[in-house]
Amino acid sequence: MVEVEIHNFQSIAHSVVHIEGFTALVGRSNIGKSAVVRAVKAALTGAPADAFVRHGPYCLRIVKGTKSCKCSCKVHIRAEGFDLLWEKGDDTNRYVFNGKEYTAVSKGTPDFLKDGFALAKIGDTKELLQIADQFSPIFLLNQSGSAVADVLSDVARLDQINVATRLAEKDRKEAAAQRKVREKDVMDLKIRLSSFDGLDDVAHRVAEVEATEQRILSQRAKIDRLVELHTLTFGTAREVKALNEALKTPVPDSGPLQKRNGSFEQLGKFHSVLTEKQAAIDTLAPIETVKVPALVPFGQKHEAFATLDGWVAKLRTFKDFLTKWRSIDGLPLPLVEPLIEALGRATRLASFATKYENLVKAQAALEASYKEAEAEERAVRAEQAKLGVCPTCTQPLGTHTHAAGGG
Repeated sequence: MVEVEIHNFQSIAHSVVHIEGFTALVGRSNIGKSAVVRAVKAALTGAPADAFVRHGPYCLRIVKGTKSCKCSCKVHIRAEGFDLLWEKGDDTNRYVFNGKEYTAVSKGTPDFLKDGFALAKIGDTKELLQIADQFSPIFLLNQSGSAVADVLSDVARLDQINVATRLAEKDRKEAAAQRKVREKDVMDLKIRLSSFDGLDDVAHRVAEVEATEQRILSQRAKIDRLVELHTLTFGTAREVKALNEALKTPVPDSGPLQKRNGSFEQLGKFHSVLTEKQAAIDTLAPIETVKVPALVPFGQKHEAFATLDGWVAKLRTFKDFLTKWRSIDGLPLPLVEPLIEALGRATRLASFATKYENLVKAQAALEASYKEAEAEERAVRAEQAKLGVCPTCTQPLGTHTHAAGGG
């Protein structure tokens, strides 16, 4: 259903018309039937409203005879998904379409309405198909046959169908030509394929030869690894032998060495403290040669006596401390170099013992690897015997020789 609300348009002050399907406006003359049709058409085409606006009794045009006024007409069309408000007057020119406002719209159908309400070309004229003017002849009956055919063709989209038919025919011809070209290509490929007959056996033999080559290369890589393992095993054996010789050296008892080392560290600390105290005593030695000045007033004498008494007390303390430390001078000092040398030998022997344990473990692992390598070598030589060819020069076995260092 479509609702049309009209304000101040020609003879209509305000009116609401509901349109549903085919709707006929009937009534006596001069009641606004044609004004309703013109209002809808004016709103859809953006017609000028100079002759459509209804002016009231207080309009400036009527009261003062001015050329412009504030009066305007309004047409509001509502339907499902369609809401159009059109206002037109001397000072008003705006649309509101589905909530969006457009001002200062130029004459003619607005751009936002052209998709559904553009003027259709019929013969030499353009008409709005949705609204017909009053007293207009029946649609298309006043046109020539060619104009009617053009309109019907546009409505039924016959032009698009004809264009599509021509394009389809063109595609069919191109596909047929391409098919002929592809059939010729197939025949050419069959002819070329016939020249390769009998090559399957050759390709199979080539694949077998390549597989044999890969097996030989794999066996050669295994032999190279065996040689590397053999060289590594001999080198490890030499190192183990050298370590065994080193382990035959007797290790001295570390108890006395640790005891002497503790005494040596204690003596070193005593010597450091003695050196510091001796330096302090040396700085105080000149005090014994200081001459006492002549006695002055009692206060000065008392101060000098107190100072001297403090110095004497300190000197006595240092002398007692020095006397205690001088008793250490008679103690014999152990020789440091033999101790350091013995400590170095003990450290190296401990390191050799650790290395020996690691080498024993490595030797066990190498022996296991060597046994696996021997097994692999026997398997490789068995495979070589089965193949009957030399892995170095691919010649039959027993019919050639290699220089020293060869395979």
